[in-house]
Amino acid sequence: MDFSTCDPELRSGDSPAIPGPNGTGKSTFLQIMGGLLQPTEGQIRISGDQSSEMAGEDLIRQVSLSGPYLELPEELSLRELLGHHFRFRAIHPMLTLSELPSLWQLAQAADRPIKQYSSGMKQRVKLGLAICSSSPILLLDEPLTNLDDQGRDWYYELIKNYGQGRIQAIASNRTDETVFCGQFLNVQDYA
Repeated sequence: MDFSTCDPELRSGDSPAIPGPNGTGKSTFLQIMGGLLQPTEGQIRISGDQSSEMAGEDLIRQVSLSGPYLELPEELSLRELLGHHFRFRAIHPMLTLSELPSLWQLAQAADRPIKQYSSGMKQRVKLGLAICSSSPILLLDEPLTNLDDQGRDWYYELIKNYGQGRIQAIASNRTDETVFCGQFLNVQDYA
């Protein structure tokens, strides 16, 4: 993938959809944007202001990423995971740690190990960790994976209430995952 000619500029509040069929590089592009992978050509720059660019750990602290390929520490309970995660990340300013299990519709299972969760419950944890973190860049890869209709509605509500005011890039081959996106960034244009 050659991003040397790619020069989209995203600002706080932008919500680009990254559409395309399976295998076109959407997940790879999100991981490059999030600082988890390095591009083979070109570069991605994230500027906090005109005088500095973020990279490495500085970038990773500014980005929240959720994807179906990311693993959760399954031996921890949800409460233990929340305590661990939010020692390293700030929680969204409108939220408290104690309300997250209920907000994620997981209060009944908050003390069970994550390994006992269904795939849909695990997906709510992944999305909740990303969306409910206070980071200026939110990257969601196929957010409706493993969610039923109730989970889909939960996702829409969560993103509406806690995703505003930051860059929200959503990679998907489904239009129902990106209904709120105002722009499109097609990685196939740079292949």
